[in-house]
Amino acid sequence: MFDWKKPTVQMLGRWQPWHQGHQELFKRCIKKTGQVIIQVRDVEGASGGEDQDDNPFSWKAVCNNIEENLNKDGYKKGIDYEIMLVPNITNISYGRGVGYVFEEEIFDEQKRMVRINNAIDKTEQEDVVIKGNVQLLLETIEKLIEEVAEHKNQTLAATGSIEQLQSDVQQLEEANKRMTAQSELAKTQPGKLLREYVGEGNRQYVTELRLGGSHVLILVDASSSMLGRTYVNVIRYRNMKDEQKVKAPKWRHTVNSVDWLATRLTEGTKFQIYTFNETAQSVVEETDGTWLEVTDGSTIRTAVNNLRGSVPQKGTSLINAFEAIQQLDPAPDNIFLLTDGLPTQGKRIPSRETMVKPEQRAKYFAQALRELPPIPVNVLLFPMDGDPFAAEAFWRLAIRSKGSFMAPSRDWP
Repeated sequence: MFDWKKPTVQMLGRWQPWHQGHQELFKRCIKKTGQVIIQVRDVEGASGGEDQDDNPFSWKAVCNNIEENLNKDGYKKGIDYEIMLVPNITNISYGRGVGYVFEEEIFDEQKRMVRINNAIDKTEQEDVVIKGNVQLLLETIEKLIEEVAEHKNQTLAATGSIEQLQSDVQQLEEANKRMTAQSELAKTQPGKLLREYVGEGNRQYVTELRLGGSHVLILVDASSSMLGRTYVNVIRYRNMKDEQKVKAPKWRHTVNSVDWLATRLTEGTKFQIYTFNETAQSVVEETDGTWLEVTDGSTIRTAVNNLRGSVPQKGTSLINAFEAIQQLDPAPDNIFLLTDGLPTQGKRIPSRETMVKPEQRAKYFAQALRELPPIPVNVLLFPMDGDPFAAEAFWRLAIRSKGSFMAPSRDWP
């Protein structure tokens, strides 16, 4: 039986959720005194502090998860450990001579995270943060033009000219006018939708996304980076079970965006939804290379539900995604690309996982563009820390393919 008078190791945390790293920590702790008290901070639906806002699991779910995992290694509740609910503790204070010791356990994975963060700090440059509205893009272009005047060969227009930038500005101004016109039209002509997207509040903004086309392809990045907005969170989710990975906020945001796009497909439109990481494939089994038809909305619903159950994993090969487009006959006349950064792989799958430098990622991106047919590409970017060149690269892809670009806010759609 658990002895409440016996020296005991305390483990305090959110455990959202309990994963393999916590399991290894428990094994170290129980070796110290023979029993452990696991204290669960009451953070369901609340913030646990900086970068600790993702707390979807209830007290009961956390307890079940802990017991299930510890049982696998032969540890029994009420004998080896007990679980206790405590308030949302954010500070611990103590005086001298308290009779207990604070100890930090360091694991190899933590050391790896530190090395990754150090590498990011060395290579990190000023991120181009685009909120998805044309005004911010116009301001960015104005800054680029100023840089051209001061540093002729050191701007985002290094491959073009000032005239090209001015042309881009003109296109954005025209896009702004179209957005205004669409906003007025949407008030009086909501259109015919086969499916409804239900969200929290009225968040269906006019976005300048070109939703037309008779053959529409939605390409969704399903690599492991889609699990988080920082490298630390990506590593954290990679160590979780698949059913927890699909609940990652960034991945849910991506799937909800696809769901919103799908509601805009009209009857008679042919469509496909492909996911890609190291390879590319349809979310509907045995439909690679064929078009699905929008009828009563059931086909769309099946595709979106399958996407919702897809688990982000592995690296990102954009060139293989673009090559998969060539399997479709006829070719798509409108593409929606949802991704979070430049590719980390080329055609070949690397034999081992390595840190890919920004310059190499830019090369992989250039290689992929050579495989892209002349089709409008509408980009929805979910920015990733440590990839400063992604926004500018995908924005240029959208502009030059006569598509559109946006970086959705976290409450869109």
